[in-house]
Order: sequence, then structure tokens, then C-alpha cells
Amino acid sequence: AGAQPVLVIAPTLNGNENFAGLPEDVPLIKFNDPNEYPELYDPAVHYDGWHLNERGAAMFTDALAKGFLSVSGWTRA
Repeated sequence: AGAQPVLVIAPTLNGNENFAGLPEDVPLIKFNDPNEYPELYDPAVHYDGWHLNERGAAMFTDALAKGFLSVSGWTRA
């Protein structure tokens, strides 16, 4: 069908997660760097230590959409 997988690494504070060995030929969208995405690591946008609240989820959705645009080569209309 022409579908292409895309790997997404969500924002995480878990330092034990291992992202080694990811396939190099699959596009990767990653949000696990608090220096690159500080807004997604602000405690004010979290429900608890692992989950975003409504405001955080909206911010993540916007960032994810931009990530998909960047790996697809599409542009916004």
C-alpha cells in the first residue's frame, strides 16, 4: 500500500530507557531531549510523572504533527 513506518520517541524522564539499535532506514521523530523540547518537560504540562495533561497533550500533538511533516517532506497548505 506504500505505507512507511515512522518511529516516535515520546518525551520521557526515564533515564533507563534504551533507544540503541533502532533501524537506521526508518524515519525517527524523537522528543526525549529536554534541551530541545523544554516546553514538553515543564511540570505544568504534566498530569503526573509519566503523562501529559490536556495542555501538554495539545503541545505534543502539534510538535508531533510538525515532526511528521519534516520526515515526510510535505509542507503545510
